[in-house]
Amino acid sequence: VAQIESNFNERAYNKYSGAIGICQIIPKHVLPEFNERFKTHYTARDLYKTEINMMIAEWYINTRIPEYLAHFKIDDKIDNRLWAYNAGIGNVVKHRKPKETRNYIIRYHMIERENRWN
Repeated sequence: VAQIESNFNERAYNKYSGAIGICQIIPKHVLPEFNERFKTHYTARDLYKTEINMMIAEWYINTRIPEYLAHFKIDDKIDNRLWAYNAGIGNVVKHRKPKETRNYIIRYHMIERENRWN
């Protein structure tokens, strides 16, 4: 995910979405949930720190998104997790998969396949 999101650039910033850091965390959505769940006080600035950004992304992909998927009775598959991560859970619920998200999922599987062979 970090390779797709930022090509491992911890200083990455998306001015359109406001996403920050190596895994492109959106501070106004994901960060408050993480802070509330873990009683932390991370700020948007902290998202530029790779270890914090990756910890939050890992929690979001492997815990929070599966919780959303279960709530909406959607199969917990890697493609659905990636879809939710890239396009938002609302788009998954509404069965809207933007072209960018379709390409994101394809790219993820290509990278995963490459890594398996290396």
